[in-house]
Amino acid sequence: WGATLNDFYWVQRIPEAPSGLTRMSGSRLAAWMKEIGEVGHAKEEIEWSEAEDQPREV
Repeated sequence: WGATLNDFYWVQRIPEAPSGLTRMSGSRLAAWMKEIGEVGHAKEEIEWSEAEDQPREV
């Protein structure tokens, strides 16, 4: 999860299906990118998210 509401993204998981969007958190996207070895594409964003506060319920 993200510490702010700005940490949620629309993701087009299947390029051939532009209407198939999924809402995902930045931490989930970062974990997937690490798993498949694609962290270089968003290195600064991942570093920023790792330095972000832990989420809390308000």
